[in-house]
Amino acid sequence: MKKLFVLCVVFLAAIFIGCQENLITDPVEDGSAISSENNFVLDKDFISYLPKSIRIEGYLPDPSHRLNGSVEIKGLLRYRQDGGSRTPNYTTSHPPVTITMDLNARLFGGCNYTKWSAAGRSTDVVAFTSTNATFTYLEKTFRVKGNCCGILDLVLKFKVTEKTFELDSMWLKKVPGPVVVGDPVW
Repeated sequence: MKKLFVLCVVFLAAIFIGCQENLITDPVEDGSAISSENNFVLDKDFISYLPKSIRIEGYLPDPSHRLNGSVEIKGLLRYRQDGGSRTPNYTTSHPPVTITMDLNARLFGGCNYTKWSAAGRSTDVVAFTSTNATFTYLEKTFRVKGNCCGILDLVLKFKVTEKTFELDSMWLKKVPGPVVVGDPVW
């Protein structure tokens, strides 16, 4: 009876170990699938849909805290750029491109150096406005959550060509409105 019990335990242990997902052999693209500083995990389907990434890092002037002049930002912008098809319907020498992006960033600043966040997804069709234009700019705004002394937006400005998508500049913009004291909901 004792041998039967040991055999059952060994059999169940073998099934338990054999049925687990092997995370060691799963592919990870360029080390950015797991971001420890942002505490989020991206699945493989999401990475293959948005295969390229831009690191969002630096210090930005803080318009809501004049005394504590800057905010540190760390994050990742995943994106996909699809070139427009060359059909007779486009009016410029460059067809429009479609940019799909997903931002996940943490900001550190403000009262007692608290942790804020900015996140969002969007899809934009970017058209080149003149016949000789080789690039154009795309400006995206993301609401900052968790800040203590007013509503802020993170503004990202990108330079877009038919083949490239680059971060040109970024800044924080104070949204006009009442100053909320306490734990804001936004």
